[in-house]
Amino acid sequence: MKTHLPRLLLFSCVLCSLTGCATPTRDSTAEPVASTVAYNNNNEVKLVGPVSDGFNDYWYKGKAELTSYTLEQARYGEIHQGNAVLIFVTEDFSRSKQVKLDNPTQAGDDSVNVLKLNFTKNFNTGIYPYSMMTSVFTPVQRQKNPQTLKITTSSQEWCGHTFTQLNLNEQSYRIQQNSYFERDGDQTLSLDGAIPEDELWTTLRLNPEDLPTGKLQLIPGTMFQRLRHLSWTTQSAT
Repeated sequence: MKTHLPRLLLFSCVLCSLTGCATPTRDSTAEPVASTVAYNNNNEVKLVGPVSDGFNDYWYKGKAELTSYTLEQARYGEIHQGNAVLIFVTEDFSRSKQVKLDNPTQAGDDSVNVLKLNFTKNFNTGIYPYSMMTSVFTPVQRQKNPQTLKITTSSQEWCGHTFTQLNLNEQSYRIQQNSYFERDGDQTLSLDGAIPEDELWTTLRLNPEDLPTGKLQLIPGTMFQRLRHLSWTTQSAT
């Protein structure tokens, strides 16, 4: 699977009100302190998080940022037209349960503010339609909580559907995969010392300076992994 990101055409970038995602105002403009995270034996990533004075004004108004693109998606040896939408919004998240909090003020230290990305793709292969969605939950204050806490991806098409979930457990990601394909099956495993490729989207939106450089170990993007039916393993990247 290859998505032609450089060829995606921007349709719109708007802020819209999502009352179910409303988040109280937070102070994220304090002087940032870089946090060093060792993702593997040879690589360390220093994370700072948002540094703009306007971050609070933009992200803590109970609204989400929507960006819509035209999509060219490779599948079955052909390029198919479709659309993709990136939806970013801040939420209060449970560090231990890794779910959105119903009562953040009662959660104490378990509450962590995250930038959530819902990334949707819809395209038609000419035979049947695909509907895919990835959700990424990355803490805003990367110096305190440097790693993405949770990633989920679902894919639906006429053959059936699949679901993948990654949960951070200390320095490892616990992966749960459910699929109607026999070779994929239902499985649970763990991957250590790698950065999820899906995290790059939220890192870019929080602070582009936090994007990792040099030689890295990545967990391939969950949409790519599902479309290619790959075994779960980390990949070297530069």
